[in-house]
Amino acid sequence: MQGPLSTIRHALARGDGHAALAAARAWSRSSPTEPKAWQALGYVAYRLGQGAEAVAALEQALALDPEDPSAQRMLANVLTAQGAPAAYARLETAARRTLAKAPTCAEAHVNLGIALARQGRAHEAEAAYRNALAVDPRSHLAHAGIAEIALADGRLDEAVRHFRQALAERLARAQISPFAPASAARPFDRPEHLALLWHTLVQLAAAGFSAFATAGTLLGLVREGKLLAHDKDLDIGLPYAQLGRAFVFLQDHGWQAEPNPLRLVNPLALRHQSGLALDLLGYLDTGTEIVGGFWQAGQAWEQQRVTVFPSPLDLEQVTSPAGPIWALRQPERWLEALYGNWRQPDPHFDAVIAARNLRAFSPLVEAYALMRLDDHLHHGRLAKARAIAQACLRHRPHDRLYQAVVDAVRRTLAQTP
Repeated sequence: MQGPLSTIRHALARGDGHAALAAARAWSRSSPTEPKAWQALGYVAYRLGQGAEAVAALEQALALDPEDPSAQRMLANVLTAQGAPAAYARLETAARRTLAKAPTCAEAHVNLGIALARQGRAHEAEAAYRNALAVDPRSHLAHAGIAEIALADGRLDEAVRHFRQALAERLARAQISPFAPASAARPFDRPEHLALLWHTLVQLAAAGFSAFATAGTLLGLVREGKLLAHDKDLDIGLPYAQLGRAFVFLQDHGWQAEPNPLRLVNPLALRHQSGLALDLLGYLDTGTEIVGGFWQAGQAWEQQRVTVFPSPLDLEQVTSPAGPIWALRQPERWLEALYGNWRQPDPHFDAVIAARNLRAFSPLVEAYALMRLDDHLHHGRLAKARAIAQACLRHRPHDRLYQAVVDAVRRTLAQTP
């Protein structure tokens, strides 16, 4: 078995997904009764965007070994990505069936936790994850699962502790993917997205809101004269006192509120009927500085992600292609506060963690950093992981975990042809 697996792993390590897929297909043909062969094919096919083949392969793996927790979990993830609504209910049933036969199977407890969490049953999910840790205290997925629930619940110190443990276990087990499939997403800098930005700003201005382009949207407009190609959403800022009313206004004009599992009161996320995402960011003028960031409901101020900009919030009315809108009078000053050297493109810059105007490396900032580090390492986005770890080290220069991430990425890249 190690021969075919090694061939697949080496192909992925050198970034050759098609060779990995060919090797997995060959293994499943030569060993049709080997469940691991079908599981490997399912994994590689999914990573390459071959969803139908991935589902068929994983279904075959489970037909041969119905109690394999890894194949059960992988199939649930693939089916959910395809929009199957009952995938995690199915995973819950499979996990409970396995636990009835093997109550000390840590991976089945993890699967139960994942299934319950994805169905909105956080309290039950946390109990399942803790049962997994009772069997295997080093379970990466159990630590990560508890961390996500604690983060949503506002238990930030606990979230950070479990996220750190999850990341440490990933590094200890060398669970770092060197293979990142090319994104199938279209570039963000499309004319229709820019047109919707102008239209939305005009609507907000006409309704009495002092809304303006900010963050990545502002960076693209000022530096490149368009939206950033690698961006994911529009960023619109306005005085915090107007945030709630603007949020309601936009929902009456083609936008829908996005789920808010972290209970953020700032920013507020929406999605347009066209599919375009928008973050509505509130800024509070204290008289000496402008305060923004990510604020979680009920959280102490020192726990929040707080960014500071120079005061006052100096806006002017300008004419956009769609009509009159509000804009920052000195956008370069705003961008310098947030990005530092904003004129130099940096596709790996993560403003949530690396913003130059963070008031502190707070528990909420660190929780976001650890969560994204784990995700980037899992999906092979190694340059992004390294950039986040380096940003963390600027705040914590002697933190061994963040340094270990930088070192692990360097070793992995050095071994990748």
